[in-house]
Amino acid sequence: MEGVEGALCALIHDGALLGAEYTDGTGTAVIAVRETLPVGDSAKVTVTAFNKLTYVADIPVTTSVVPVENLCAQFGDASLVLSRSSTGAAVYNIYSDVDPTGPFSTFVGSSTDTSFSLAAADTLLFFIVKSSDGN
Repeated sequence: MEGVEGALCALIHDGALLGAEYTDGTGTAVIAVRETLPVGDSAKVTVTAFNKLTYVADIPVTTSVVPVENLCAQFGDASLVLSRSSTGAAVYNIYSDVDPTGPFSTFVGSSTDTSFSLAAADTLLFFIVKSSDGN
């Protein structure tokens, strides 16, 4: 199935809109969820596009993720610095992927601080930061 550019994707939980984004040229949309959803619940995704059938499906919540406040990426001289607000954890682990939806299985490194520096790459990468307490 080929992706559709410009489709509107919305994510809803308990009747509240969690976020919405338009798809890019590959048919991909990344919706940032800024609240914790209970494992075992489900969220509803709705995708609409001009002259297309509307797609509606329930997506199960399979992992508990606490939203990150103030996640920031700064580019320096051939380096990238990722920083985030503290959750009080002892260690922060950083993972990357070329796909914005993951699975983020490439371990980049860890830090005992809330910032982490790495060499800049020629490839577009997406990152997630997990604290040692699972958030």
